[in-house]
Amino acid sequence: MSLLTTSNPQKTLSGLYGGAVALLMATHMAGLIGMQVAWSRPWFLLLTPLNLLLTAGLLIAFQPERNAAFVRFTALTVFVGFVAELIGVQTGWLFGAYAYGATLGPKLWGVPFVIGINWFVLVYSIGVWLSSYNWPRWRLVLVGSVLMVLLDVLIEPVAIRFDFWAWHEGAVPWRNYGGWFLVSVLLFGVFTGSAFRKQNPLARVVVAVQAAFFLGHALLAWV
Repeated sequence: MSLLTTSNPQKTLSGLYGGAVALLMATHMAGLIGMQVAWSRPWFLLLTPLNLLLTAGLLIAFQPERNAAFVRFTALTVFVGFVAELIGVQTGWLFGAYAYGATLGPKLWGVPFVIGINWFVLVYSIGVWLSSYNWPRWRLVLVGSVLMVLLDVLIEPVAIRFDFWAWHEGAVPWRNYGGWFLVSVLLFGVFTGSAFRKQNPLARVVVAVQAAFFLGHALLAWV
C-alpha cells in the first residue's frame, strides 16, 4: 500500500468517537464537581467558555460533509443568538431585564462573545437528535423549541448561582421562557430548512451531558 494513500476522514472520526465521548463526559463531570467545591470553583468558572468552545468544536468536527448550507446555518445561528441576547440585555424586551456576569468571558455591548455559540450548540445538537425520528418539519420545530425551554428551566438556577447572568427582578420572569421559545422556533426553522446532513453521533451525547450537568448542579444544591 502506498504511503500516500488518503485515509477516509469519516472512518478516522468514527475511530475517535469513543475518545470524544469520554472527553465530553470528563469535562462536564469535572466542571460539575469543580464548581461545587469552594477552593476550585474560581478556576472551573474561568474554564466555562473554553468548555463551551470545546463542545462546539467537537460537534463541528463530527458533522459529516460540512457544506455551504451547514456553514450558513452555523453562522446564522451564532449571529441570531447573539443579536437576540443583545436585544435582551440592552432593552429587556425579549427575555426580561438581566445582565451578564463575568463567568462566560469577554463581552461585546454587555453580551459574552460565546453566547451565540451556546445557541448553536443547543439548537444543532437537539435538532440533529430529533432529525433521527423523521418527523414533519413543524413537529421537530415545536418539540425542539419545547426542549430548549425545558433545558433553560434547568440552566437558570445554576446560571444565577455561578454568575453567568443575573435578573434585575431577582426571580426569573415568565417572559424569559416565552422569549426562549420564540427564538428557538426561529432557529429550528432555519435548521430544518438548511440542506445539510443532519447526522452526528455526538449530538445525543451533548444533549445528555448538558442536561446531566445542569440537573446535577440543581440536585447538589439541595444536599
